[in-house]
Amino acid sequence: MECNLRMALVVGSVALTAGFLVLGGTMYNVVCTNQGCGYKVDLGLGGTMLYAAKTGWCVNCKDFVAVGWTRPDARGLPAEKTVPEVKPVGTIWLPMTGQVKPLYPCPKCKQPFLPIDSIEELKCCPKCNKPTIRARAGILYD
Repeated sequence: MECNLRMALVVGSVALTAGFLVLGGTMYNVVCTNQGCGYKVDLGLGGTMLYAAKTGWCVNCKDFVAVGWTRPDARGLPAEKTVPEVKPVGTIWLPMTGQVKPLYPCPKCKQPFLPIDSIEELKCCPKCNKPTIRARAGILYD
């Protein structure tokens, strides 16, 4: 009986966690392992059930930035809580993958930035430009 209770708790926890992975965003602890660099940042990728978000590195500001807006299917939100969709300012073709991706305006300087769609896309440290970046999932949010 005790074994069945444990199994039910494990299965329930996994199902709940999987739901959060699908519906929400993830905060990552990002560090550079290059000796002497020391770059580290907490980086949020993904939006929530109510809000879409795009995060990327602004070359001009030398910082990770994000834009966000209310999802079209977010019903019942009061008008003061809605944010209009941020339209891309352009597109770029990625020769490594053949993808065409949108560029969004940096909320600080208005220069375009390329959003990071998944943590696997982040390969190099933005400070030292070496492929020594490591990311660990921290907080799941929605």
